[in-house]
Amino acid sequence: MRSSNDLRILIVEDDPVKLAAIREDVSVMTVPGADLRILIDTAECYTDATRMLDAQYYDVIILDLRIPILIPDEARLENSRLLYQYIRKSAPSKPFYILGLTSADEAEVKDVFKEEANFVIERYSSNGQWLEKLQHQVGFVVSAKAGLSNYLNHNYGIDVLIVTARKSNEYDPILSAIDWEGKFCQTRPGLNGMSNKFGQAKLSDGRLVSMGIVCLDEMGLSHSAAITTNLVHLFRPRLMAMLGMCCGLKKLPKPGHDKERARTKLGDVIVASETSCWDEGKYEDNDPKLVNSPFFNSRAMNKYPERDYWRAVDRYLDQGHGEIETKIETFYERADKRKIRSGLKGEVKFVTNAILHRQPIVSGTCVIDSGAMIDEIEARFPRAFGLEMEAHSFYSAIDCCMGIKPKALVIKGVADFGDGSKAKSVQKLASIAAYISYKHIIELDLPDDS
Repeated sequence: MRSSNDLRILIVEDDPVKLAAIREDVSVMTVPGADLRILIDTAECYTDATRMLDAQYYDVIILDLRIPILIPDEARLENSRLLYQYIRKSAPSKPFYILGLTSADEAEVKDVFKEEANFVIERYSSNGQWLEKLQHQVGFVVSAKAGLSNYLNHNYGIDVLIVTARKSNEYDPILSAIDWEGKFCQTRPGLNGMSNKFGQAKLSDGRLVSMGIVCLDEMGLSHSAAITTNLVHLFRPRLMAMLGMCCGLKKLPKPGHDKERARTKLGDVIVASETSCWDEGKYEDNDPKLVNSPFFNSRAMNKYPERDYWRAVDRYLDQGHGEIETKIETFYERADKRKIRSGLKGEVKFVTNAILHRQPIVSGTCVIDSGAMIDEIEARFPRAFGLEMEAHSFYSAIDCCMGIKPKALVIKGVADFGDGSKAKSVQKLASIAAYISYKHIIELDLPDDS
């Protein structure tokens, strides 16, 4: 495992004698005040070097300015220039410093290469004078890495990052609902093939925010937790949300509560005030002390949005939920009613007057399509309003992140009830309704100069 004190160097040199000498000199370099471990890789030609650069990040590259494309081809200045251009323009990651080390004629070299801020040409000599300059630059690299690490741990990268678990009924409809600013909507490479778009998005008040949306392309708690953690560290968003659809729970409220607002119906939206894992606990023999279930002792650990952030969101939605519900209803009214009605089965009904709930959601490791199992989950978690497979791991991952953390929310639209009465025609609508709700919350929290 690589630590922050590691310095990885790639030496590109086709002369084996010269390569051995450079490697020996570089391996014993020291930087005052730094407990440095130097990790060295070597390549003898353009092809080997590009393959290694595609697979590994290097802090420093020592580049012979006359290399072959393949061994044992002719070593040429033009081949080294092609590699330098590849490093600058195409390599997945860029080094802090490149040392062009050569024994060629100075005039000939300067006809092909031009020095830049982090690219310096030095003449190779066995007495090691070039090594003193490299050692000075390595000291700068070590300081720069420490400063960059501190910066990344204390500063945001983008304004908003949205994640979804499913593509066709969450990612695709939400992507279509985002008001992108012109051409500023691009796919980011290096996300292992996951569907994604990043760019500038318009809020309803006209402000532009930097926004990204990424589809996890896989359901489940463990996958969601791992990818969420990586996304936070990679993009450092100020705000982050998991949006999409969920199963609604239709339990009756406790006596004395408002029955209408305690139920969920198709198209409602749930902003998760907390999450739990419904199958996290202990199964045991019939125990009279267990009130909700005679066999299951729930040991689920609840996870929450950051306290001050949730307090602000809760206060805002307490006053502004009516406006959001009206916008969702307007959106539903414009939907194709014939297609929705034809997609509903049994007694499942879809009405446009959505309710925005601020309530708990429970997550689990499997898909539920059983009325009996829904009854069991409701008995274990009588306060829960929604059920799905990722929300709990999303809040857990955010809670465990190191360094600066995003203000995170889970918002899901109710698309079915997990009892066999599927309503696939509502799934995309429910996901867009979740985004409509979140768009208002974005405007609440982002500063005017974002």
